[in-house]
Amino acid sequence: MSRRTLCRLCKYAATSTTIVMIILYVSRLLPTKDVRKAAKTMENKANNLIGTNVHYRNAEELYALIKEPRFRVTSLGGDVKIYVYTLPEVFNIKQLKINARSPPRIWDPNCSTNFYSLEVSFHNFLLLSPYHTKDPWKADFFYVPSYSSCYLINNHPNNLNKTEIFHRTILNHLKTSYSFFNLSEGRDHVWMFSQGFGARLFGHWRTVNNGIFIVHNGQYTLDEFTPHKDITVPPDLTGYNFSSYFERKPSHRPKKKWLAHFGGTVIAADVKDERGEFYSKGVRQYIKKHYSSNPEFRITGTRVSTYIHDMMASVFCLCPEGWHAWNPRPYQAILLGCIPVLLSDQIELAFEDVLDYSKFMVRVLPQDVKYLDQILKSIPAYEVQAMQEELAKVWRFFSYGKNGLAKHMIIGALNRRRTTQHVKREYRNPNYYSS
Repeated sequence: MSRRTLCRLCKYAATSTTIVMIILYVSRLLPTKDVRKAAKTMENKANNLIGTNVHYRNAEELYALIKEPRFRVTSLGGDVKIYVYTLPEVFNIKQLKINARSPPRIWDPNCSTNFYSLEVSFHNFLLLSPYHTKDPWKADFFYVPSYSSCYLINNHPNNLNKTEIFHRTILNHLKTSYSFFNLSEGRDHVWMFSQGFGARLFGHWRTVNNGIFIVHNGQYTLDEFTPHKDITVPPDLTGYNFSSYFERKPSHRPKKKWLAHFGGTVIAADVKDERGEFYSKGVRQYIKKHYSSNPEFRITGTRVSTYIHDMMASVFCLCPEGWHAWNPRPYQAILLGCIPVLLSDQIELAFEDVLDYSKFMVRVLPQDVKYLDQILKSIPAYEVQAMQEELAKVWRFFSYGKNGLAKHMIIGALNRRRTTQHVKREYRNPNYYSS
């Protein structure tokens, strides 16, 4: 048998059974060394069938893919190729150096480990990933590695005028040093805005609105966020050095002690930001005032030492808005085995087009916060258990840690950008089970 014939057999070796049959056949025709080489070639060919042009349109298809015996993490991203621009260091690496040398006096000043650090870790991931191409002519997308959230932190207090100049300089560099932005008018360009301000960090964001924005704050009532075009992603929480509830041995998981938990900043309800928006719309304030004395609720301030333990020891974790509709608590709750209770009606969550959040999250309209105790207690025990079991299935999609799949899920979201799907959201109220 010629090597060309053997390669043709490899092409059609789609199952492990076929591989075994072919190996048994050719083993009588080739030396032992060549048999081993042929087996390895056919095995690689079969494995490559999982991970190329794989499409999943919902949670069921995604779970089926994960259970596939030859599943590889790159299956989640498919065969997307991304060119990563090389920018002058002042737009990324230098910002990390400035931050390390002179961190501002704020909570979580470290750009490499705070809630907004995905702009750093995702850039590093792309450069070493199989999705990266050094040939821009083969690229499906062009990634712009600007550390604008770090730049904003380094120029604390927040100054969006400075970040506008920062991005305007980057855009001029892309237009004058490369031809690709002009060729597509930026339609295949990807920008990361990991701060709560989203694309407003860019200033005149409409100049690049043809492109795809990767953001944490998927607030679809804002002009700068476009559902089905832009991508909402979870924050990278690996810098906070806690292991997932599901990575711990059962004996190391706290018992569920409280019905619900909330730990976070609470300031006066009449305080506004530069947009004229009231802080938390009064929801955090109501929670603190009316539920702090309830023994079934664990309500604490921000940064308490028991924060992680308290979330794991609670059945539900309350996730109200703060300055923005987005906050990291829903994703912290998922990783910590606590059913998130989202008190917002303006947010698109990470990977919502393929994950069914109704199976592991409770949504409550902000104005129904006064019924929160009643709503949570009305959820049957079997439904609570089903939600907890679903959390065990999905947590890896939100994790950037060793066993996490979040970065590959982002690539998968890029792979789906040319399709649109309607997302259905349901909200709990006191009459949920009687209607």
